[in-house]
Amino acid sequence: AAALSGGQPSSVAHVHSPVVSSAELYTQLLTHGGLFLKHGRSGAPHPRCVWVDDDLRTVRWRDPEAVKAAGELSVTTITHVLAGRHTPVFRRNKGRADRDGACLSLVAADRSLDLEVECVGESLAAGVDPDELQLRDQWVAACRWLVERFRPDALPAAKAEEGAADFDTAVGSLTLDSVADGDAEGDGDGGGMTETGSPESGERTRSRSGASGAAGSDWQWGLYPDAGAKAAD
Repeated sequence: AAALSGGQPSSVAHVHSPVVSSAELYTQLLTHGGLFLKHGRSGAPHPRCVWVDDDLRTVRWRDPEAVKAAGELSVTTITHVLAGRHTPVFRRNKGRADRDGACLSLVAADRSLDLEVECVGESLAAGVDPDELQLRDQWVAACRWLVERFRPDALPAAKAEEGAADFDTAVGSLTLDSVADGDAEGDGDGGGMTETGSPESGERTRSRSGASGAAGSDWQWGLYPDAGAKAAD
């Protein structure tokens, strides 16, 4: 199977070898990427393919139907990796508070990348499926490893227990007006652009399959292709 690394197809090795290190698992998870719901300052969240460049220095995202990256975030600017809905972007949408266990944020000084895992192949009125929680935790662990790799002094709040007061410190300087959470080239996903539609509420239908279209057909929610549940913490 092929994954999209840096927006281009690349071969994917299986990751369930018993001799594979955590660093190797994290690297494969991050560079092969996955499909998430990306939340913005306004409007409804949109599906976005998210991955890290092969040199592990830049997080990128794009529309599943596109080939070129629409936004990026330098790893060296990330100060916190938060599990849950703690940023102004997440807090504005109270209707999705029950999705806390599926959400994570990469927080920099003046922006945040706010992502939500969705991988349930059925309709759910509310809550988080155990698979979604597991995938979210895998991405949080991988992103924290990534940031610490370049910034050993970072993530003081990210290491705290969920719900700790330090989370407020991590996002204390961010507001909805100041957060530059959008795509660099502007595709209706924030960054000075206004999204259309309204935040989701009520019953949702979630699918484990990737988005339609050639550019996104190999992507799975929160996972790189063919990984399944094989990528462990």
